[in-house]
Amino acid sequence: DWVAVALVLLGSYLNSGPELQRWQWKKKLSSKGHCYTGGLFRYATHINYFGDSVLLAGWAILAASIFAWGIPIFVTAGFVFFHIPALDTYLLKRYGQEFGNYASKTAKLIPFIYKPLQTILSLSGLLNPTIHQTARIAKRHFVQAGKKDYKIMETVVFCHGMP
Repeated sequence: DWVAVALVLLGSYLNSGPELQRWQWKKKLSSKGHCYTGGLFRYATHINYFGDSVLLAGWAILAASIFAWGIPIFVTAGFVFFHIPALDTYLLKRYGQEFGNYASKTAKLIPFIYKPLQTILSLSGLLNPTIHQTARIAKRHFVQAGKKDYKIMETVVFCHGMP
């Protein structure tokens, strides 16, 4: 039970702590129009989602039922295959190269682990539709801005894996 309680507390911190850090940062006028990359977000672009997964794993252990594990597995899969790719697409569109640079150097979900997992999933074809969608949005953004430098395209492919 102590491990489960520790996971619940750690997950709660990983979810709420970074959000509080970002909230404080957004209050500053100098932050306007910039992507937050500090605090715990320097370890993973979606550290708060990782916190949710850890929190739910703790609750699954406390429930002492094999069926309870369906919840953290389902939620984490939703993050990996739906929420994270969609949010990355939005953030790339909103912050452009600033987000692209940040995302290329930062793990997606699990600090120090998720990037290799994402590359494996991308190479297997599981994430390819999202990669193509993100690349199309990035290209459209640059074309609308009248820019011919498609350097960001390389960043998108690097962040999300090979198409």
